[in-house]
Amino acid sequence: MKCLLRYSVLYQLTPLLIALLLLGCGSSTPADQTPDTPIDLEQSDTVDTDSCATELCSSCPDPCEGETPVCDEANQVCVSCMSDEDCSANEHCELTNNICLSCVLHSHCPSESPFCLLPDGICAGCLTDNDCPTESPVCNPETRLCESCTADEDCTLTGIAQTCNTESGACVECLSSTNCESPTPYCDEGFCKDCEELSICADPTPICNIETGSCAECVVAGDCPPEKGMCNLELRCVECMFDSHCIDPALPYCVPALGECGECLFDNFCSDPDKPICDVETGLCVAPEPEPGEECISNADCSDPDKPICDVETGLCVAPEPEPGVA
Repeated sequence: MKCLLRYSVLYQLTPLLIALLLLGCGSSTPADQTPDTPIDLEQSDTVDTDSCATELCSSCPDPCEGETPVCDEANQVCVSCMSDEDCSANEHCELTNNICLSCVLHSHCPSESPFCLLPDGICAGCLTDNDCPTESPVCNPETRLCESCTADEDCTLTGIAQTCNTESGACVECLSSTNCESPTPYCDEGFCKDCEELSICADPTPICNIETGSCAECVVAGDCPPEKGMCNLELRCVECMFDSHCIDPALPYCVPALGECGECLFDNFCSDPDKPICDVETGLCVAPEPEPGEECISNADCSDPDKPICDVETGLCVAPEPEPGVA
């Protein structure tokens, strides 16, 4: 009986307890709204508009204008440009800072000023000395124009052209042929070239030797005439290179200086007492030259018929002694 009475009291108090709980929690729904009515965020006290920075709010300032007329939707800021279409004619959008510049790439620049200088976005004639030609090898860091050299030190980045021609202001490979070596031994317009490139070979050296780049009399025997049918190591057409090439008994020796056959190579080859000296330039035996103040060394030096005799003690040509008994 006691248990039935206890449950009957609790059953009667339950609606009252529920009502009191609802009254203590309260409701965020205004009196004129039902729970299903949409909430106006602009009027809702749950949105804190003061905590949103002006440029980072839900949209860009409306409108973006002045120097920053374009909205960067991703970052919600006003910028100068987002693409080339946002810039004026002949300008390009630099996407790192979103600003319009005359150039961003070298391809945006004309041929006379082919390099884009960043971050300024200015087309320039050069950025470094590497951008300059040999005729004006120095890049002026102020004007960004290529200028003339004034010393060899200005020509360190111009390849083979390491010498400054101070007259022209250009870097060159050579100033004269003495600066050149084989196989390009000739200096032409500041650069070493070979004979084939220049087409300069003519008599007496009409053949271009490709190995040395210089002109020669011959390269092979076929370049020589029949009377001098051999091409020696000096690339000269010669009659002989060895004694065995000399078939005339009177001229049995090959004279190296001439490449021709001669009668001697040394003085001891000369048997004529009047011609005891071997002229190595001609390969012929000759009489010795008189000393200064002497007319003759042998009778062969005396051409005066009245004085056909050489006095070897005085070196003078004299008349012959009268024969005994002749007045």
